[in-house]
Amino acid sequence: MVLATLRAAGNAFAFTVLTFAAVSLYPVNPFYTFLLLVVAYDQLEDILGLQPAGVLRYLDVPYELTCLGIGVIMTMFGITYYNYFYAPFHLMLVAAGFMVVASSIYDILQDMGVVAAQTMCFWVRDGGVLGSRWERQ
Repeated sequence: MVLATLRAAGNAFAFTVLTFAAVSLYPVNPFYTFLLLVVAYDQLEDILGLQPAGVLRYLDVPYELTCLGIGVIMTMFGITYYNYFYAPFHLMLVAAGFMVVASSIYDILQDMGVVAAQTMCFWVRDGGVLGSRWERQ
């Protein structure tokens, strides 16, 4: 319960920082704004506990890998620029980037577990080791 609360708080912090960064980056590059808003939406999904269903579950892993890459780049950007400017904004980017990376890894592992469990469920329902395929031969 405590871990879920801390994760929700970290996701809320990351969502706030990502939204702020996206709005402030819009005049410079709208494409980066779009990428930051995509990652912010991923954090919002984690806060609300939304899970993709059906075919979207298979598309969620590439989506989370994209969010993972953006989180790593954002963390490296924050560390690099904090060494030069010592601004609190860059520390917030490091913290938010770390939260995005941790959340994406957790979601990828969770999605892989769900997909593997569904595959296993069909396999067990089909008869498993002692079922259909070997008994028919």
